[in-house]
Amino acid sequence: MLNSSARPRHQYLILLVLSLGLNVVAAVLLFQNRSGGETPLQPPSDHLDRSLPGEQPLLDAGDEAFFEKVEGLAYFSRFPWKGTDDEELVEMVTHLRALGFPDEVVRALVERVIELRSAEALAELARRQEAGEINRHDAMIARSEQVRSNRTKLESIMGAVDAGWSELERRHHEQSWGSIAPERVTLVSDLMQRYHVKRLIAERDGESPALSMHLDQQMLEELSGLLTEPERLEFIYRQTMPGRQLAQALEGVEVSDDELWQLVDHQQRLHEQRMGLHADNPDLRFDILLAQRDLLGEERMDVLLQRTDPHFTRFFEELGSSGEASAGAHRVDLWLAHSALTQELQALRRSAGADPARLAEATRASGLVEQAHRLMTDFGGEDFWERYRESGYAATLRWYLQVADGADPRSRSGPPR
Repeated sequence: MLNSSARPRHQYLILLVLSLGLNVVAAVLLFQNRSGGETPLQPPSDHLDRSLPGEQPLLDAGDEAFFEKVEGLAYFSRFPWKGTDDEELVEMVTHLRALGFPDEVVRALVERVIELRSAEALAELARRQEAGEINRHDAMIARSEQVRSNRTKLESIMGAVDAGWSELERRHHEQSWGSIAPERVTLVSDLMQRYHVKRLIAERDGESPALSMHLDQQMLEELSGLLTEPERLEFIYRQTMPGRQLAQALEGVEVSDDELWQLVDHQQRLHEQRMGLHADNPDLRFDILLAQRDLLGEERMDVLLQRTDPHFTRFFEELGSSGEASAGAHRVDLWLAHSALTQELQALRRSAGADPARLAEATRASGLVEQAHRLMTDFGGEDFWERYRESGYAATLRWYLQVADGADPRSRSGPPR
């Protein structure tokens, strides 16, 4: 490790190498563009006899001495840059590593060369889009392909996905991908890029938005073949919208790794239900609420509901309760009771149909109304129960109470779905 006195000199060395390498590469590529693609720089015929003052001449690349530090400047000043040959970049990486330059500097040089080589193609792409020769979607597809190509080329030339990463890049990887290894991230990134192109094509061709959701699900299914189950959950948590929403909701809430991955699985299943999946399980949302209540307990579940369900906070605001229990009931349990009551009454309607007698009997036999009444009065007294019955949240309950009293359900619009 460098000491404090050596660090500035090390930083100047990095800046010097970057400046030298980038200026030489940029100048050579610029010259190549202006010269119609011809090789812009050839070593002089006597290049083996020419060297920096006081140093040994350059030797053949096959000779070990070719990579001695004394030839560093001569390497940049006389290297026959072709501008499109990846092999010369591989040679440059080998040489600079032998000179002792850190991989972080080497990667920066290679990355800049690759960017310069693709700059002309990207500029032409922008020109064609501005001129109306290609549409926005095709331009985005082409740019996406170019970015992927540049990334693949950089990783290949450097010899490893994370070769030359800075400490900042490593922290960024950990924040974005967690424990998923860089090599596996490359596979995932390629898959994501492929589906990104598919979505752009679907949008360009005027396909239904439902197709985009279908592609998202397809991608997750294909990812299951690339990632282990813990990696799949970590991908959902860090790289998808449902996962990022969960991360925001859990900010400042202490959860164990096991609790987190269960919550991620819950979040993904709820997202899939919103996309039209799990239609055979209408009780999924409530089942997950119960599982989360058991997993997190009252206090943490209260925080999660406040941050993920706007109706939870509004429910207590509208009913005029501070949420303090008078007999040990917690407002999370009260919210779950309300949810259970609404869900079960709707399930009764599905099973009993529109027959008044069957609906009335099923409502009375369920005992749901009595259970909700007991919990709500424990929570906020009889006044709270009455406010609940008259609120918009109890529309389903009022309808069924009327049916239980003999009203004909066919003469009404029925409970809200």
